[in-house]
Amino acid sequence: MERRKFVIGMGALATGSAAAVGTGAFNFARVDRDVDVSVADDSSAFLGLESTSDYAEEREGDLVLAFDGSIDGQKGDGINSGAGFRFDDVFKIINNSTNDHTIVLQDSPGESVGWNNEDFQIIHPEGTAPETNSFRLDSGTSADIGILMLGVTEESAPDTIGFTADDI
Repeated sequence: MERRKFVIGMGALATGSAAAVGTGAFNFARVDRDVDVSVADDSSAFLGLESTSDYAEEREGDLVLAFDGSIDGQKGDGINSGAGFRFDDVFKIINNSTNDHTIVLQDSPGESVGWNNEDFQIIHPEGTAPETNSFRLDSGTSADIGILMLGVTEESAPDTIGFTADDI
């Protein structure tokens, strides 16, 4: 056999073998692993919510805001019609996770930012109602949240509030 034909034949064989074997990539894999998940009450979750006033309490593990006289310690049955009220330090958000977060409060979970409306506003940790409804919350820190109601009615107050926590 001629040396040149042998070298060409070996090169063709190597190329064909590589094509037959492929790149080593795969199309499907299934790997089973154990997963441990615990669901915690709002006060002890990675992003904790804790009452700091007579206007918030934990019910069945969830923090509930109530301005209707339904929480022990409230002496009235609601707010005055057409009046303005500022409630400082209603509840606290605690970052129990290992990451720093940007907290964004929302009208309700999953909806776009817009909790601040003319009637019902968040009081930001710095004491103002910011346009963005967002603030930084570093790992191991907390922020006191207040509520500002200006002529709010039962119809204009949100039924639920939500927030997102994005890694910084």
